[in-house]
Amino acid sequence: MSDRQFMWQLVKFEFTCTPFKQWLLRLFTVVVMAALFEGMLFILVNEASGGYGAVVLDVVLLSAVFYYPQWLRLPSFRVADLKSGLYAAPFYVYATRLPIPQYVLRRSRFVLSFVYTVGATVMAVALAYVYPGTVRSLFTLGEFGVFLTVWGLVSVALSGLIAAGEVGGVYTTKEIYGYSTVFLLVILAALLCLKWLTGDIFIALTVELSKSAPLMGVAGTLALAAVLNGIWYLEAKRYARKVDYHV
Repeated sequence: MSDRQFMWQLVKFEFTCTPFKQWLLRLFTVVVMAALFEGMLFILVNEASGGYGAVVLDVVLLSAVFYYPQWLRLPSFRVADLKSGLYAAPFYVYATRLPIPQYVLRRSRFVLSFVYTVGATVMAVALAYVYPGTVRSLFTLGEFGVFLTVWGLVSVALSGLIAAGEVGGVYTTKEIYGYSTVFLLVILAALLCLKWLTGDIFIALTVELSKSAPLMGVAGTLALAAVLNGIWYLEAKRYARKVDYHV
């Protein structure tokens, strides 16, 4: 079996051991995310998002895209505090003891995170368009195709961070809160800076680019996804060299 085939077997394993009720939960989550997209765009259309406080809409929506799909995974495949402050995915730690090339294992985690995050986001946005409401009224079919692609690429940009986290590391509770706070502040600062530079919050900008500058919107989010996933992958390799699973 080639390394590529081995990687896909690891990906397949998580899906095949998922019970039916978990698949139902995933479908329900997609419906919730679709309602969230519909609600965010409804607020934008009604011009209730003019000030800097509207950045809260971005934070809510990006948080949903980032976190919601990961909650759909079984506990064995999610990052948890295993022992003595070792935060990692139980399956990843177990798999490191098997004769599996590390890069094959890492790549399978990135593929899985990609499938969950991008799959949930794309299905949610598509479902929001199917429902005869705000989303459908905003776009022609072609414009919506661009909007769907842009948000698919946004979810690609976010998905690698979860995969890197599965490799794990040892942290104190204070460090966890500290890193989380810094990460949130950086994201918030970036969104506020975007609002200051463009006059639009992020979700409004993706709508505008999808309608008036589709190539720029797709190219920009594609570049963002490529750069961030490159960073996440390098971080995963660094974590793998550094972490001691026998804490």
